[in-house]
Amino acid sequence: KRHGKGKEYYCGKLKSEAEYSNGKKCGKIKEYDYGKINFEGECADDKYNGYGKQYKDDKIIFSGEYKDGERWKGEGKMDKDDDCFHFKFFKYDFIGTYSEGKKNGKIKEYAGDSVIYDGEILNDLKHGKGKEYDTYHHLIYEGEYENGKYWTGKFFGKNGTVLYEIEGGNGVGIQFSGKNTMSDFKKFKSYEGGLLNGERNGFEIGR
Repeated sequence: KRHGKGKEYYCGKLKSEAEYSNGKKCGKIKEYDYGKINFEGECADDKYNGYGKQYKDDKIIFSGEYKDGERWKGEGKMDKDDDCFHFKFFKYDFIGTYSEGKKNGKIKEYAGDSVIYDGEILNDLKHGKGKEYDTYHHLIYEGEYENGKYWTGKFFGKNGTVLYEIEGGNGVGIQFSGKNTMSDFKKFKSYEGGLLNGERNGFEIGR
């Protein structure tokens, strides 16, 4: 098993410089992507743990603490075209801070190449001002969110007309299934009716 300091290569190019213990990366590590530094920091049990910096094109895109391979606390950004997210259907453009692994700041969420949310988040939840779209780029909600719930804003139909308005989480609104990746407005609509404090309440339209 690998033990002590070592270097790993891929296609003749340096891939990593790390310390090993019983075959696992443990301690200081540097990782490279086609000759450019990609990560520099600490690891344990083959995962990033402790303080580290992640780079893209020689620029720091995250600086802070990692826990079990995940960004835990610090400042950074995420690019939907980064290699590590390239093959995921749901991708993000993000800039802000991380607290206990959760994102806080401004984010764009994509389904494929379509923006489905553009706004603010707090602890990984939609919170603050934002806009929500279906995958055909139709605006379906614009306004404020509170801890992931529609709070004060307007719901729109495909033709751009205002269907409903809510204030303080109260009124008539629409909720969607999944992650709002709607190719068809009616197909992905899971609820249409009364809302109280952002939750379903009272009557349901169409039932």
